[in-house]
Amino acid sequence: MRVLLDGEMVPVDRPTLQAALTACASRAERRGRIIVSAAADGLPIPDSLLAAPPDTTTDTAELTFVSATPAAVVAEMFRNAAEALGTLTQAQREAADLVRAGRHHDAGDHLQLTFSIWQALYQAVQSGSTMIGIDMSEPIEGAGGKSPSALIAELAATLGEVKRAIEHEDWSALGDALAHDLDEAAGRWAVVTTALAEACERGA
Repeated sequence: MRVLLDGEMVPVDRPTLQAALTACASRAERRGRIIVSAAADGLPIPDSLLAAPPDTTTDTAELTFVSATPAAVVAEMFRNAAEALGTLTQAQREAADLVRAGRHHDAGDHLQLTFSIWQALYQAVQSGSTMIGIDMSEPIEGAGGKSPSALIAELAATLGEVKRAIEHEDWSALGDALAHDLDEAAGRWAVVTTALAEACERGA
């Protein structure tokens, strides 16, 4: 079985996915990199399988692994988050229009999408900053002089207000929060995630 990391042959002591992944991860780590994808005979290996690779003999002819620097991985996470904010903004505005038109029951899907994207963004920022040690207390230019930490606190408070408005069926407050507070938050976070991605790319 051939095992390659970034196009280079890697020796393994037995023909199993676990042995191949361990060998490639160790070599990547020595170079300050991490494994980001893998394929068996050209077919992508699911992340779930990589999380618990079997140590049984495989008839795969070739395993290929690709590595990247942690900074590059985090930069991509932030870029993806920035792109998702476009979808988020549209969902929030459509939800606001429906709520203000008295069609709050029809806004359910848009609200669910809104919360799921904000949650994904929060997780990306938290995990990304932890992975490469980003100082979340540093102000971001273009974000009103506020730091990511401060903006996260503001976002949590705003989302809390949205949830309370839904629970109390305060549709006027919900419409205002969606159309103004969360719309402004999406704009600020587009700046923040883009700035964080660029900072990561400079250090990749």
